[in-house]
Amino acid sequence: MYIPLVSEISTWLLLFTVILAAFYYYCTSFVGVFKTVGIPGPTPWPIVNHSPELKKHGLSKMLDEWRKTYGNTFGIYGLFPRCATLVTFDTRLLEYVMVKDFSNFVDRAGRNTTLSSGLFFLNGNAWCRSRHVLSPMFTAGRLKQMLSHVSTSSAGFVSLIKKYKEQKKLIPLKALAARYTSDVIARVGFGVDSKALTDENSEFAYHINNFIRIPATRLQNILRTIGEFFPLVMKAGLRLFNKQVDAILPETEKYFVNFVNDAIVNKQKDKSNKDLSTKRKLDMLDMLLDAEVEETNLNNLKADDRKITRTEVIGNSTILILAAFETTSTALSSILYLLARHEDVQDKVIEEIDEVLDGKSTPSYEDLSKLVYTTQ
Repeated sequence: MYIPLVSEISTWLLLFTVILAAFYYYCTSFVGVFKTVGIPGPTPWPIVNHSPELKKHGLSKMLDEWRKTYGNTFGIYGLFPRCATLVTFDTRLLEYVMVKDFSNFVDRAGRNTTLSSGLFFLNGNAWCRSRHVLSPMFTAGRLKQMLSHVSTSSAGFVSLIKKYKEQKKLIPLKALAARYTSDVIARVGFGVDSKALTDENSEFAYHINNFIRIPATRLQNILRTIGEFFPLVMKAGLRLFNKQVDAILPETEKYFVNFVNDAIVNKQKDKSNKDLSTKRKLDMLDMLLDAEVEETNLNNLKADDRKITRTEVIGNSTILILAAFETTSTALSSILYLLARHEDVQDKVIEEIDEVLDGKSTPSYEDLSKLVYTTQ
């Protein structure tokens, strides 16, 4: 006998079962790949994989524990969305990945941000083109041309520290190192005075300090976790949702996009003025713009072409800001702190610098290579 209610319930139950099965397959289809090839590793939790341990104890602690248990090379799940991750401390294997077989390991997952047009997230031919453009920027000849920018920022940094000394105040090394690094990035990267060393409320310094944000509220953490399991939500461009889970602040991203665009416009104006063009110092944005090509010609570009589009110019400029700031400012503040704590080492550094400079107030590029003790 046909009973409509029972039939309707059965249909919905079947649909729910199919959806549940599809969801389970979506979350677990990649699990077990390491076991099939004989790579050891911790057993993941159903669906959530290793996320609980990573959230509770942190990545560094868990990697250390897993290394002690499974050796220098092991496999884990959940570090990246729907992805099996091979972790290795084996330097020989790393050499294959980073040098010998590097052509097989260049691509990364995309992002729905300006950074997606930068070297770190580009794939295939676009990555190769950007690499060809960016690599020459860090040769000795190019760095020598941009040293004057660093010297200008360094002079401002020294003056700022002297003010604290004259006022007999404690020197906030981390904050001052961050302001100095911001100033160097603005000058070397874009030929712009960010006012980071003269103005505590410098807009550039503020945004560069807040480029990366780790979600702090419970809601943000929940949404970020959901975004990790469902990356398609982020790729779809749903900024209302993505704003809560993306570590890059949208307003900060917008600021730097406008900052780079303004710098490009100013450079174009300077080029039209011959007097300003000859006096202007070289910076990294100049080199990126020298390689710029129209977006309409994108399909005609090959992997070995030293050309990038305006979108890639902005993306790579943003990557330079992000890559240079935290690493440099943290290293600098740590070095200055250790020098202050170990006066014997500080005295040797000062002695070597005085000997190499021989009365000069500003070092040349060649002088820097002579600072053996200081740079060891």
